[in-house]
Amino acid sequence: MVTVLRGRLSIPPEVAEDIGFSLLASCPLHSLAAIIPLLQTSKEWHTALSPKSNTTLYARLCRLKFDIAAVERRAFTPTNADLTAHLIEACRTLKTIRNGDIFHEDVDSVLLNVLVMMFHDDGKNRTQLEFSGVVDFVDQFSPTSTTRREGDQRHVAIGERTECSCPVAVVAFDYESLRTKPFKRGPEIINLVLPFLVCPMRYASAYAPSNHFILPLTEEVQLFETSTRHGPFPVYHMKQQKATVIPFFHSRTSVLIPPVSAAATLLFWSRREIQPFFQIPTGVPTNRDALGGNPGLTLEDLVDFNSFKAAKLRSVVRWDWDQGCPMSLLEDGSMDPCIQEPSKRWDMDWWRSRMCQSVFWKQPEWRLGNVYKRGLLTGLWQGVYFVLRNSSCPDVVSGSFQLLPRPILMRLQEHSFVSGAGISQAATETRKPPRTPHQPAAIPPISSSATQAKEDGEDHLIPDDPNINNAWIPGPIGGLKWSSDHETTLVPSAQRPQDPLAAPPGSARSVDPMPSMSFRIASASACHPPRPSSNDNRTYDAQDGRPFAQYNGYYLYETFEPGKAMPDRVPRCPRCEVRQKYLDEVRRRERQGESVIPEPMVDDKVEGFFKNIGMGRNGDGSFDLNLTQETAPTRGAPNRPPHDFSRAEVCDDGIVDTIVTGGLDEHHRLAWGDSVYYGRVRPWDGMVAILRRHGPNDMRNHGQFLFYGYVYGGDTFVGNWRYAGGDPTTPAFEAPFIMSRRAEDPLLSIAPTRT
Repeated sequence: MVTVLRGRLSIPPEVAEDIGFSLLASCPLHSLAAIIPLLQTSKEWHTALSPKSNTTLYARLCRLKFDIAAVERRAFTPTNADLTAHLIEACRTLKTIRNGDIFHEDVDSVLLNVLVMMFHDDGKNRTQLEFSGVVDFVDQFSPTSTTRREGDQRHVAIGERTECSCPVAVVAFDYESLRTKPFKRGPEIINLVLPFLVCPMRYASAYAPSNHFILPLTEEVQLFETSTRHGPFPVYHMKQQKATVIPFFHSRTSVLIPPVSAAATLLFWSRREIQPFFQIPTGVPTNRDALGGNPGLTLEDLVDFNSFKAAKLRSVVRWDWDQGCPMSLLEDGSMDPCIQEPSKRWDMDWWRSRMCQSVFWKQPEWRLGNVYKRGLLTGLWQGVYFVLRNSSCPDVVSGSFQLLPRPILMRLQEHSFVSGAGISQAATETRKPPRTPHQPAAIPPISSSATQAKEDGEDHLIPDDPNINNAWIPGPIGGLKWSSDHETTLVPSAQRPQDPLAAPPGSARSVDPMPSMSFRIASASACHPPRPSSNDNRTYDAQDGRPFAQYNGYYLYETFEPGKAMPDRVPRCPRCEVRQKYLDEVRRRERQGESVIPEPMVDDKVEGFFKNIGMGRNGDGSFDLNLTQETAPTRGAPNRPPHDFSRAEVCDDGIVDTIVTGGLDEHHRLAWGDSVYYGRVRPWDGMVAILRRHGPNDMRNHGQFLFYGYVYGGDTFVGNWRYAGGDPTTPAFEAPFIMSRRAEDPLLSIAPTRT
């Protein structure tokens, strides 16, 4: 009981808690300082309402003021003590931002906390940060404090503040603030990020360099970096930026800040893109009819390109405490309830920062989350890639160079190899088998070999994945061929006739099969001589004018089409069934108070159990990747594991490999020239590599380009491009690109299948 009026009246603790909650809940955007006078009233009030003795009160306040849904979806269900710890840490972060002290001793931790809060934002976190002045706080960072000069060149010194300030600026700014708010240091911020764009070989642009496809690396392999005038190359993110352990809901969670290069590109182009890309000239034909249907740019093409923004910043979603839901800001300035959780678009970015902290980390059988989701690349993508007038790293503050953006469009189509899927029985009975049968496996990964090399008198085992030049696909550059296979369909293993769990046609569980795509892999000995002369009578490929290569492998993949099969209608793959049975057994034993390890289990089975949750032992006795206990417990430290091991990634229908193909729509081809695209997704971190081949009649053919990077926020593809064919372990002409998926009718055709 809490006594008041000098002991003449007693208040139950529940009522005292409601009084404290009502006092603070009346102004959810304000600090917790309003409760201090009440705590100072008497010892009884302090005991009843202090965070140490009443975690229920502060847990209620945490759920009121900050977003919790993303944490519950990704990691664990926080307890009252976890929520109280998060409330205190978040309020400290907001206090530092309100004070505007960018020279605070913990400003690096504050920036990282802001980034993590935005990764988990569903409206409340953003509203709290904006109310505290996070946009002005980030805008105050001076570029001169993070740069260093080497000779006649100025470069950004990589550190936690630099790595955090650019991503925080990307997630904090939006087009509304860019258009309406005059930033004090706008030009200086442009100078800050320019070194990342004009000299990308100096900074890490990925969690692991693109010359690796099979990850993690074995312990026998040593990272080999060539010493160049720009520094070590290839650049490993884990060496340039170490993972940081942060307090997160009463746990110690390890987070690796994403590579700053992509955030720098987004920040740079979002400011430049405020103005239209094309200044409409006079004398341009109005439409395609004015050109007689011939190729060439028209006024319609330029207006269409200008109508879309390639650098997609966060949509404005703020929490309305009166309505009790997040509200989206529409283009006309009105607010509308937001149905989907905004934090879901950042799930893949969060899991990359959690699971891809080292190229040597062993991965559990079931990872904590997805770094790539099926169908992510399918659709029309538009953006720009940059060309440098000067290929060397220039002085970024001089006018001796030009960063020239060039438009790019591509319509991509995603194809997946599904584990356990087979060719439908009706198809095999009604069509003739191909001369070379389809392989019952995914396209094999490139032969990841290792070579011996000497440096400083010591032998080194160097991983060698040269086929990044062909987008991680075996064979010569441009050697992948594909064609739509309309007669053959793939059937998930749970739908095969011999499977007793197969659903009858027309039932709720039955699925319309997706179409299939047949791929052909060229042999390694196939070569592509120069273009033919007029008196050359050999047979040439219709697309690129090169002689037909010898193809020794046929592979059948399932083509993703939106709306064909919803996830809740697709049966689980065999791997997911095994995982679910295991988790059901663990939860049953936990409810009954039994040992989590099923009995009796011999040593190898016990080891297998721990391996499945990421706690297995290696041959030398060391542990694999374990994200459930990331720091050794110390006295007084939080003891909440940063992740519930029973929560693992959702399997995308048994997909083990993803290939992407594409081209241009007819009206885009006539405007921008003909190109063909294909590529592959790296499973370890979701990196996408795409090879661009120009058409044979494209007068703007400048060679074959390789684009590689990540899809950030679910719809923005950012990375670097270079000419295909060079040594991926040595610096070459390279520049950034940025593109985003255009919103359109999902039922539109996405099938440029020419190769």
